[in-house]
Amino acid sequence: MKPTFYIDLDRTLFHTDRIAELFPVLERLYPENTALRNGFASREQYFVFPHVKDGDTKTYYYDLARQLREAGLDLDKTFDALRTELGDGRFEYEGARELMRALRTYGSVKILTYGEDVYQKFKASLCPSLRGLEVITTVKPKVEYLNDCCVAGDWIVDDKIIDGLAPGIRAVHIQHDRMKLADVHSLHEAGSFIMQGLASDS
Repeated sequence: MKPTFYIDLDRTLFHTDRIAELFPVLERLYPENTALRNGFASREQYFVFPHVKDGDTKTYYYDLARQLREAGLDLDKTFDALRTELGDGRFEYEGARELMRALRTYGSVKILTYGEDVYQKFKASLCPSLRGLEVITTVKPKVEYLNDCCVAGDWIVDDKIIDGLAPGIRAVHIQHDRMKLADVHSLHEAGSFIMQGLASDS
């Protein structure tokens, strides 16, 4: 049975630290829309903390879709316009295309990302290397999804350490900052790490 490779989006495949680049484009596209001015600075108003009742006051996601709706924008038209301007691959980490191509030869590849569905899928759509891949969004801990849906031999690549995975699910911890501890520090290294694991299994 071929494995499924689940790949995280933010800070794994996608340059989340560059998301501020959306806002000058939005202001230029909609110059009369005063709600968009200082849109990046006001984004914290749209942070959602879904696990507060469980004592987790740190985990949050950013609901850009709600911010744009409240600014009176049509999401489909707005995201289409942003894709036209910014969907050239600039938000992908180097090596994304090669990793997707390599993994598809060994099994199926799915994007598993934490956050609001519309915004997360929009971010994935800015990445040409991810076209055609299923994008799964969740606001529950990823370990719950993985333990429910994975079988032994499946993989997860994520910038966060995922504790509590069921036996046989393989995890690769990635940090693009080489000063931080991780299994790998690039998508190229992630591919090599997985290939070595698959070879040892065969």
